[in-house]
Amino acid sequence: MLPPSYNEALRLTGEGDFESALDAWDIHYRALTPETEAIERFFTHYYLADALSETENYERALRLFRKALDEVPPGEEDLRISVQVEICRLLMEQSEYAAADALRVEIWPDLLNRNRLHEAYYTALDKYVQNQDDGDRLLNQVMRRAVENRRADFLFHQYRDLAAHLLAHKRFDELVEFSKSVRSLLLATQNGDDFRATIAYTCLNELEVYYQKQEYDLLEARLIDFKDILSEPPEGEERVTSLRLFYDGVRALIQGEVERSLKIFSKLESTARYDENFHLVVLEKSFQALADFYYYDEALPIAERAVEMATIAENEYAQLDITVDIAQILDGSNRFGHCAKVLQPIEDRVLAYNDAELIQRFYALLTKAAEQMPDARLFEHARMHWNEFGSQLPDHLAFDFCFEYAQTLLNLNLVERAMEMYDRAEQIAVEQGWTHNLPFITVEKAICEAKLNAYQDSYDRLRAMQPPEQTIHLYATYLNLLADCQQELGERERAITNYKKVIDLIGEHPHLFHYASSAYSNLGLIEHLDKNYPGAEALYLQGLEVDRKSKISQQEITALYNLGVLYIDWDHPEKAEPYLWAALDLLTNTFGATDTPTERKYLSDEWFTLIELLVEVFIARGDEWNALRLLLNKEEALSGLARNKIEQLPLPRLNPDQSILAYSGIRQERFFVFQLSVDRRQKSPCLKVLRQELNEIAREDISVSLLEALEIFQKRTLRSPGERDKNYQSPYPWMIRYAHFLAAQPERFQSPAKINLKNELFSLLSKVLLPLPLKLAGLRELIISPNYILGALPFGALFAEAEESTRLIEAFDLSIYGGIHTSEPERKNDKSALIFGATRYPSDFGLADLSAGDAEIEVIKKILPASISTVNDPSQDILEQVNLYIKRVQPAYLHYLGHLESRYPESVLHYPSAPGGIITVSELRSLKLRGTNVFVSACSGADGAAYAGWGVDSVALAFLNAGASTVISMLFPLSDRLSPLLVEQIYRLTKAGASTGAALSEVQRSCVSGQFGHQYQAIQCWGSLLCVNRFAAQF
Repeated sequence: MLPPSYNEALRLTGEGDFESALDAWDIHYRALTPETEAIERFFTHYYLADALSETENYERALRLFRKALDEVPPGEEDLRISVQVEICRLLMEQSEYAAADALRVEIWPDLLNRNRLHEAYYTALDKYVQNQDDGDRLLNQVMRRAVENRRADFLFHQYRDLAAHLLAHKRFDELVEFSKSVRSLLLATQNGDDFRATIAYTCLNELEVYYQKQEYDLLEARLIDFKDILSEPPEGEERVTSLRLFYDGVRALIQGEVERSLKIFSKLESTARYDENFHLVVLEKSFQALADFYYYDEALPIAERAVEMATIAENEYAQLDITVDIAQILDGSNRFGHCAKVLQPIEDRVLAYNDAELIQRFYALLTKAAEQMPDARLFEHARMHWNEFGSQLPDHLAFDFCFEYAQTLLNLNLVERAMEMYDRAEQIAVEQGWTHNLPFITVEKAICEAKLNAYQDSYDRLRAMQPPEQTIHLYATYLNLLADCQQELGERERAITNYKKVIDLIGEHPHLFHYASSAYSNLGLIEHLDKNYPGAEALYLQGLEVDRKSKISQQEITALYNLGVLYIDWDHPEKAEPYLWAALDLLTNTFGATDTPTERKYLSDEWFTLIELLVEVFIARGDEWNALRLLLNKEEALSGLARNKIEQLPLPRLNPDQSILAYSGIRQERFFVFQLSVDRRQKSPCLKVLRQELNEIAREDISVSLLEALEIFQKRTLRSPGERDKNYQSPYPWMIRYAHFLAAQPERFQSPAKINLKNELFSLLSKVLLPLPLKLAGLRELIISPNYILGALPFGALFAEAEESTRLIEAFDLSIYGGIHTSEPERKNDKSALIFGATRYPSDFGLADLSAGDAEIEVIKKILPASISTVNDPSQDILEQVNLYIKRVQPAYLHYLGHLESRYPESVLHYPSAPGGIITVSELRSLKLRGTNVFVSACSGADGAAYAGWGVDSVALAFLNAGASTVISMLFPLSDRLSPLLVEQIYRLTKAGASTGAALSEVQRSCVSGQFGHQYQAIQCWGSLLCVNRFAAQF
């Protein structure tokens, strides 16, 4: 018979007073003798070990559990299993994983077969903490066994934890099936009323799955099905009422009733005030739902209230998490600069908190915001950290990184790399059983193929997948992309059918209008190309109505642009004008410039096309002077261009021996050439405008060999990611691009056949770009104002007359129009130059050292002895030093040496000691050059290769905006031998009094005439250099 003290020890253990129980069991342990019955020895060892374990004396507890295991009475298998479970747990605590795994393998079948599911559940959880994949597999077995054996008691207690586990791991399909099984089991039991709370949570979890998967039809249907279960939750389960209200609010959003949803969310908040933590959860779910349905303005104040609540509660994780949510709302509403400002101050705190999901979200948003601003430095910083962090994530956390980083790569037109990331995301989804993600990945991969112009591959991929009809957002994307492919592949009627399906699918869903907008736009384009102008008009107007309802500015701009182009093609320019001005106004309001360099917005070439379309409207009504003003001041769109102030826009002041050729519309099938000159007799400006219809120029003028070469070049170019110029009906735009390609080829690639093609190209382009009616005779200087494509053309290689005996550079001093300067340049020290940049690059930059740069420094210092070189300066504040030197010495020249890269989101100069190894275009604008002449000795400085098109993002324009008087830059690389020779001659001529443009032109003529040697007479030797000038305004 057991002594009373034994019962006292049992009581203390049962009450959880383990400190007292430890003392009580220790007394019994010390009183054990060889004569003590085996069962008493077993329980004494077992309960003492249990008390030791609870008081964290793990080593002694493990020894005693092992003693208890040796004393398990014969046939008492349940006792043996209980002890082994405790030993397994302690081995995990001691990090003896191999021994724990071996024991778990031994006892796991017994735990399942004997229905000891609670112990199996906690054993699986221990394993999950150490190895999520293995632990997850064990938890799945526990769930299946509980359902199979109808263990209502176990499921009643553990369902919520198991469901939360499945939800956190996005195993939505398993969660739905598990919830249905548990609900069916609990409803069938006799004490079903006791299980009402768990039954309600099975319904709520199922609704959450449909919400997260965006299967809104199912969400609405199941809300109706669950109405009775959720309408009267059991006492003490107020959260059921709150969460039911949340899904009612989501249903209102699905139906487009945002005001009703806001009222429901307000009521929802009032039901959650009893619990501070749950109140915060409710606010988070409310603003996230509003943001999911694009109601960003309504979401933001709720999110701000939530972060205030988290701050008051000193809940740091919630503060950071909700702040990132706020940034996501700002990103979704295109407030990219504001988004970055919200994120940057919390970066260190986010990293210190060391939460993988939070860090991934933070850098994903910061990268996207910097990309859109654009801010190259911030973009590189964020992308580098995001990539470094994301590449180290385990598979179950890496999916979001792979999927979202692929989308960033796609925006950078790094489509092949994006495809690799989608492949990795797909692999993770398959391995983790996240089948709901596979349709999203399939559609994204099809988008990649379409961007690579592999429409057949994209089409085949889409046709092979099951149409994702349950997810309306994805299904709309799928149908639009399918129709795009069909249109490209000549299946016109099928494309029309699918675009119409998108429109019918979207109906009046306000948060999905942008899908319908794309469909209307593409349907209108089909009719537009078929010259069914009334049909196109109706479709474009319907699309515009949808865009205005959706309040998505970019798509409304596109719709207005489409209508402008339509009415011009239809010969109704008076109808086009209001739509084009509306697009320009909307563009300015959405992407307008600010005074902060890093927030200066860019205009892409599509937006410049708006200006050029307005130019065409002005010409059509005979207002040619204002058309030219608009064309030569198109950057004014950055700061707001008022239609009633066009006449106040300045024109450049010219001398009688100067003339400007300004081009507009070269990306269309027609373009205009403006020639602005000064009448020698009247001493007044005169203007001539010529229209060129490219489709009317006979293809017979083009040789078969050139047409074949163009076709090969076009196909190769269209394999490039994101190529947007595939719809040219005339070969001439492709000829312009091919001319740049051939002119930039190094000497070793200049075969006789290539040289013949190049000569034929420049002969044909001379006739197109310099038509005979232009008055070029008697001029000394010709100023070119190119647009988009022409920004990459070496104009000096064109022929000045019909006989083709003289190139343009041989007949004139040439320069590129860079706008009007607002003040007269200051007098400079013409014996001094400031040289900055880098000729040496660390190996991890992947950039070659510039031996020619060292030679350039030598010749500049020989000609201008007072020059100072800061090349390879290790200082990080090099631009501050440049500003200080310019202010103190006022050098006539600023000479940059180094590598330059025109890339999205911003062009950059590579400078090893600068933060991140780059100096951005935004930072260059902060220079105060005070009329200094700039020489950019770097490739691609003025080629318009930047994403935003000619001029806007180019380094040349950045220097001009910083106050430079002139900028010499390059279209393509120069040879290391020639570069120092040209630099030397340019500086000698400017020192002798020549203007920068005249000096450059003289040096180029010297190349053409063979003065530097016959090996430098070819276009690729001298055609690269451009002089971009600012001009005084005409008064």
